[in-house]
Amino acid sequence: MSDLKRLIVLWIVAVLLFTAICLLIRYFVHPPPAEARTFVILQTADANGVPWPCQFDLVGDLNGDCRVDFKDVALLADNWLIDCNLALGDRRCHRKEYK
Repeated sequence: MSDLKRLIVLWIVAVLLFTAICLLIRYFVHPPPAEARTFVILQTADANGVPWPCQFDLVGDLNGDCRVDFKDVALLADNWLIDCNLALGDRRCHRKEYK
């Protein structure tokens, strides 16, 4: 195996181990309360299958689907380092509406 492939495999293993350690630390240092450990099935769509909007304000959920996943990372990457003060005509720059 070439050095680059070996480096990529080692990096992936390190990331997976780091993630597992972080999850274990988070669970044991700040365990969820007993009522949060039970599974609750929430109705998330109406009778026609149209999904309801997310009912939670989850930090990092950029697309409002109640999950922080790669779709949110894709949105973040699409807007990475865009300076709307310099790129006024960019399709990603929208003016805020103040109330």
